[in-house]
Amino acid sequence: MSISIVVPTKNRSSDVKETLDTLLNQSLLPSEVIFADDSTDLATKELIEKYRSVYSSKSIELRHVWDSGSTARARTLGGLKSKGGIIVYMDDDLIIKKDTIEILVRTLERTDAMAVWGNIYFQDSRRSRLIKIVENPYYRFIFGRISRAGGLFAVRRKVLEDGVWFDHNLDGYALGEDKDFACNLHKHYGSRGIVQVENSTLVLNKGTLIKSREYYASLFGTTIYFSKKWGGTTHLILAVPLILFLCGFHMISEGGRGKSAINKKEIVEACLNALKNLKSVLNGKFDPV
Repeated sequence: MSISIVVPTKNRSSDVKETLDTLLNQSLLPSEVIFADDSTDLATKELIEKYRSVYSSKSIELRHVWDSGSTARARTLGGLKSKGGIIVYMDDDLIIKKDTIEILVRTLERTDAMAVWGNIYFQDSRRSRLIKIVENPYYRFIFGRISRAGGLFAVRRKVLEDGVWFDHNLDGYALGEDKDFACNLHKHYGSRGIVQVENSTLVLNKGTLIKSREYYASLFGTTIYFSKKWGGTTHLILAVPLILFLCGFHMISEGGRGKSAINKKEIVEACLNALKNLKSVLNGKFDPV
């Protein structure tokens, strides 16, 4: 079965170069690689043009498409433009092993599942006791049983043909879009629709998460948005005290991924901004303060 790889990216040409080199050395080569690019310059596009002949020599079609201003829509766009029977989605800042794509694809082929997720090890993650207490209940509240997903997974083309897409309402940078997509899969195909590759050494996320205004706007905004989407009005009401709790939690916690780039006052402003602009947030728009 032919394989397409879709990589959403924005202003990370150095990461894209490493990804391009890594994909050429996979034990199972794809038939095409598509970069859905939302960059503000041409660096990524020009880099892909330079690699096109190298990929062509290995019978891989390398393609560049401009995305639509949303990482969620970029994944759907790339998937719809792809030709493969299996579509592998991966973030642009991952370090994958030589057999990563093969393991994902073979796992999908030998099961009846519609999607397979690969675990990602985040080198910038600090797993404090407080994080462990908060994180799992938080995701359970938002997404129910779907608490594990991530930026590396493979799906059958039938998933897109059945209309199971990433949420096109989400603008720009949105946290949790992968878990939201997993919820859509579970809704359409049941619990057996998704399998997980338990080998956590498949892939490393080498980047450091910088918790900017954009990050906190998305954190508080998606908490409201996905609470309403998956839990209805009751969860929407409960989302208000939840994001107030999350606001306080992020002001005192040193755990989790990355590091905060804004001060406590700005975190509070991001939280209040999400509540003040509830109508926009419920439409998937999480603008920073």
